[in-house]
Amino acid sequence: SLRSGAAAMRMAVDTVKAGSARQIMITAADCRMGIPRSGFDQNCGDGAAAFLIGDTDVVATIEASCSISNEMLDVWRMSTDKFVRSWEDRWVVDEGYSAVLREAVGELFKKCNLTPKDITRAVFYGPDRRKHADMGRKLGFEPSQVQEPFFGKLGNTGAAFSSMLLVAALEEASPGDKILYASYGNGADVFLLQVTDEVAKIRGRRGIKRHLASRMTVADYETYLHFRHVDSGEPDAYELIRPSASCNWRERDAIFRLHGTRCRACGTIQYPPQRICTKCQAKDNSDPVRLSDKKSRLFTFTLDYLAEIYSYALPMIDSLIDFDGGGRAVFQMTDIRPEDVRVGMELEMSFRKLHTAGGIHNYFWKCIPLRESEPAKEAE
Repeated sequence: SLRSGAAAMRMAVDTVKAGSARQIMITAADCRMGIPRSGFDQNCGDGAAAFLIGDTDVVATIEASCSISNEMLDVWRMSTDKFVRSWEDRWVVDEGYSAVLREAVGELFKKCNLTPKDITRAVFYGPDRRKHADMGRKLGFEPSQVQEPFFGKLGNTGAAFSSMLLVAALEEASPGDKILYASYGNGADVFLLQVTDEVAKIRGRRGIKRHLASRMTVADYETYLHFRHVDSGEPDAYELIRPSASCNWRERDAIFRLHGTRCRACGTIQYPPQRICTKCQAKDNSDPVRLSDKKSRLFTFTLDYLAEIYSYALPMIDSLIDFDGGGRAVFQMTDIRPEDVRVGMELEMSFRKLHTAGGIHNYFWKCIPLRESEPAKEAE
């Protein structure tokens, strides 16, 4: 996660408070690479930061914190991926970054009874210079309160980005300063730091600014690509057909929780969820109903020998099933040989990974033969 550095800090603080350790060193490092000649390639950077968390002689105390979790496919990278991936930019910002970070910071202000004017220096994540500046305005900070993000000098260093900005803020901090430290990625972690008199003892170190001042500029882009051992081929070579991240997010109740709808007027259950009842035509008059834990029976099925799936899984068994208590829907059947499929057989639901494409694991539900309970097996 992009906020793993902040998450590590939160865990270290809790560990020291619990007395399990006196001091803990945490590090955050990242090497983000974009597809050659893409926006990520232009904007990403490498970097690392480290902090020593303890309970004595500290340069800053953590007065309060707030965390929000938000599982969202906005920007991601699998462990085997060479390049960072992202969904549509406007949706990523509006539904993810902008909404979540503002909510987390607002919760911290409410918790501590603070306003933006009470903050000396604001340190927070931003995907690029424009969005970072826009977030500062939305949070209510003056430009002079916002820590310079070093875009154009350093770039977005991913998991290390917010931590590196915090180091830069501490380099110029004075005793009594209040620092807001916020990191974003699958949610947000926000901390309120109070600078102590001990901060004067860390002056003169290399830090962020002196490291940047000593950097060497690469002669040209082709040299950079060779340095990175990256092929300068066309971006399309790295793109695959992939599931829709925005659709997964929008339909998450139906996809991941297997929620259908029950009509308030006639009680009809439908899946996928519908606005119009197929029986009484009532509109927008339904409640969610969970189907993942329901047993079902096979109404009918077909064997698809031409399905685009792994050859060992052919034929694909497309099943029309009836849920106990109501509801009929189509699912793939698995964990059974085609010759053993029978109309009327009892089934249950199982959450499975369908495939991986474009760096996204695509999950959905399949039906499987009803598994016997342990007492039934013992009795048999």
